Amino acid sequence: MPIQSLGDTIKGREAEEAFRKAIDLDPGNVSARNGLALLKMDQGYFTQAGEELSLALEADPARLDGMV
Repeated sequence: MPIQSLGDTIKGREAEEAFRKAIDLDPGNVSARNGLALLKMDQGYFTQAGEELSLALEADPARLDGMV
């Protein structure tokens, strides 16, 4: 049985929805953007992951050391 990434599972889709909802409520939510970036990396969407990390860095440059 092949190993599935988190992004390929129902839980991965639910996680993405939760991250996006948190970001909609607070676009400066660094934790949600970082979580979404990790999920996107796991799915192989590296450009989208980088965009989320850039937005997280813009929101809170001091948290650079805690990202990914």
